[in-house]
Amino acid sequence: MQENISKVENQRNFVIRFSYWFIITAVVFFLGKHMIPVLIPFIIAFIVAGILNKPINYISQKTKIKRKIVSVISLLLFVFCSSILVSYFCSFIFGAIESIFSFLPDLFDNFIIPFIEQAFARFHSIDLSLLDVLQNNASTVLESINQAVSHFSNSILSSLANIISVIPTLFMQTIITIIAMFFITIDFKKIIDFCRRQIPDTKKELVLEIKNYFIHTLPKVMVSYGFVLCLTFIELFIGFHLLKIPYAGLLALLIAVLDILPVLGTGTILIPWGIICLLIQNYPLAADIFLLYIAITIIRNIVEPKLIGKQMGLHPVLTLISMLTGLRFLGIWGLFGFPIAISFIKKLNDNGTIHFFK
Repeated sequence: MQENISKVENQRNFVIRFSYWFIITAVVFFLGKHMIPVLIPFIIAFIVAGILNKPINYISQKTKIKRKIVSVISLLLFVFCSSILVSYFCSFIFGAIESIFSFLPDLFDNFIIPFIEQAFARFHSIDLSLLDVLQNNASTVLESINQAVSHFSNSILSSLANIISVIPTLFMQTIITIIAMFFITIDFKKIIDFCRRQIPDTKKELVLEIKNYFIHTLPKVMVSYGFVLCLTFIELFIGFHLLKIPYAGLLALLIAVLDILPVLGTGTILIPWGIICLLIQNYPLAADIFLLYIAITIIRNIVEPKLIGKQMGLHPVLTLISMLTGLRFLGIWGLFGFPIAISFIKKLNDNGTIHFFK
């Protein structure tokens, strides 16, 4: 009898614990899906205020100047330096776009024209019956090409319209972020003290662990992703340089940035490139492009989960699963957030703060 009661009690505890974590997961999913995009300006402002808090306190104590004055001056310097960096980055992007457009004539001369010439050359040796079939279906082919061109043009116009429509929103979010930075930085101590008073004494240790964990983990994760990006860039640059491809550095940088996003990756550029080389019968270059793609994909799939998992204390397989799951449900936020969340749960479980698994 006692054994049955104990068994029922264990089952009840399991159901309660499962329901608790299910509700927590649902709330986190909802916030991540709907609230985080709205709160991004305030999150950025709070992060900046936290970074500047210690330097502001140090300068204020040493110079005996009021903290508000030091905060305002520090933020003005921060906004000024950030504006210079953003301007430099934008000028670099526009320069890269200009270089790409200047590369298009070479692309047309070296790839498109040879492909068209070879296609027309084959019509001399084509079978007459097949030629009749092609002529009978010419109108259908032309209509399909017309629809494809029209669809492509509409896609470009739609993309431009979306970019233009985002500019006012981005401008407003930037203004809101700057204003929020000033208010939060000036009253940072008051805000922190207010938040601390809302935390029950029994939960303060847990909150402190959360704070310390994210402060130490997030920079490590960012450094790891930066290392992966640099590694991909170096591989691409060396490969393009050996293949004597023009604008090797620019192409390597653009593809390396795409490679950070699993939805796109290096295959977005390298696979169509290799197929075009096959169509124009440039088989050596096609083989080199495909080999370069395979090598980069293998190296990244080995290095990234292992490196990110090592920084967060997770097994590479679990890291890869969490990254793909997060990407599926929360997009780019889940790609980075899910491994961090699982790593944090593991840390709390190892410390005995929670007992989620053995």
